Amino acid sequence: MNTQYILDWMPLVLPVAAIVFIVIIARKASKIDSK
Repeated sequence: MNTQYILDWMPLVLPVAAIVFIVIIARKASKIDSK
């Protein structure tokens, strides 16, 4: 793997990963609240 390639994609991947992480946490929280 090229280090520069990883550094170029990191700013694009991090926001997407953060959104996915937040959605998963929100779904788990909503399931707990609904029960």
